[in-house]
Amino acid sequence: MAAMMAIHDLNLAAQFSDRLILLENGKIYEAGTPAEVITVENIRRIYGMDVDIINTSRHLHIIPVVPVNNGPGIKGEQVKS
Repeated sequence: MAAMMAIHDLNLAAQFSDRLILLENGKIYEAGTPAEVITVENIRRIYGMDVDIINTSRHLHIIPVVPVNNGPGIKGEQVKS
């Protein structure tokens, strides 16, 4: 059995998907397993966010840290913590 879903919550996508497709401007940027697709570098490029990624025995946990300069929809300087 196969199913396809469009989801923007990366934690849910990592938890419930065997394979992911990451899009950039409507084109495939990366495809593979959650661990292959959900990387710090890919999330920074596509979402404009720095993240911490914790890989447990069950699935990945993606934790947003801070927006990066010039990310999608982000104007101005990096948020200071």
